[in-house]
Amino acid sequence: MRAFTWFLRFISWFPLPVIHLMAWPAGQLLRLSKRHREVSRKNLSMCLPEQSDTAREQLVKSSLNEFAKSIFETGANWYWPVDKITSKVRKVHGMELVDEAKKAGKGLILAAPHCGAWEWAACYLPLLFPDEVIFLYKPSGNPVLDKLIYEKRQRGGGQPVPANTRGLRSLLKGLRSEKVVAVLPDQQPRKGDGAFAPFYGVPALTQTLIPNLVQRTGARVVFVVMSRLPRGKGFELHFLPADEAIYSADQPTALAALNHGVENCIAVDPKQYLWAYKRFGLRPNNEPRFY
Repeated sequence: MRAFTWFLRFISWFPLPVIHLMAWPAGQLLRLSKRHREVSRKNLSMCLPEQSDTAREQLVKSSLNEFAKSIFETGANWYWPVDKITSKVRKVHGMELVDEAKKAGKGLILAAPHCGAWEWAACYLPLLFPDEVIFLYKPSGNPVLDKLIYEKRQRGGGQPVPANTRGLRSLLKGLRSEKVVAVLPDQQPRKGDGAFAPFYGVPALTQTLIPNLVQRTGARVVFVVMSRLPRGKGFELHFLPADEAIYSADQPTALAALNHGVENCIAVDPKQYLWAYKRFGLRPNNEPRFY
C-alpha cells in the first residue's frame, strides 16, 4: 500500500498531459491482460453488435488506454491542490438541467456511471454545490485503503458515505434536506439484490437504489459525465437528462430508464466507458455465464 501511494504521489508531480502520456504504456499492458481484453470484447459484441469487428477492436484498445488514464489521474486527484484540480474543468454542459431539477425542492440525484474521469467529477461537483454533495461509495474491505479513499474523496468538500444501511439513511436524510446525492448507477449489485433490466437490449442485473430513493423522496435525477479532452487539455462536465420513465412507480420501467440514461452517458464518448467491467457477470434464470 505504501508503494502504491508513493507511486501516486510521484505521478502527481507532473502536468496532466504528461500524466496521460505516462499512462499509455500501462494501457498497452492492460491490452495484454486476457481478462481485461476479453471482457471488453464480450461487452462490446453484446452492446454494439452493429459495429464491425475492426471498429470494436479499436474501441477495446482505446478504452483500455482511457482506463489506464483514470488510474494515473488518481495521483493528481489525491495530491494536487483542489483549486488546481477544478481549474482543469474547461466547460460545463447542461447546467440548466440541474437548476431546473433543484427548483423542485426534493433533492437531486446525480447518476454518474463509469464514464471518463468519474473520480475527477467527485472533486469538482462540490464546487458547484458547496456543502451539499453526498457520495455513495463501496468499501473495499481493506481498512487502510478504505480510510485513505475516504480521506481523499472528501478533499473537494463532498461527504462520502458507505454503501450500507447507515449510508442509505444518510442519503435519505440528505435528499429530504434538498441536498445532492451522487451514485454510480451501473455497478452490478450482489446476487439476490437488484433486478434485471435491459442494458443495450441485454438483461443486466441493475441496482434499484436510485428508483427506490426517487419513490421515497420525490428527488429528481440528472446523469453526469466528466469527459477527458484530448492530449491532456483537461475535462468537460456534461449533465444529461433522465427519461421521465425513471420516476415511474413500476420498477421494471424505472430500471429500463436508468440503464437507458447510462447508454446516453456512454454516447458522449464510447471509448471512455469502462468496458472492462463485468457488467453482465450475473445472468437471469441460470443462463450460462458470459465471462
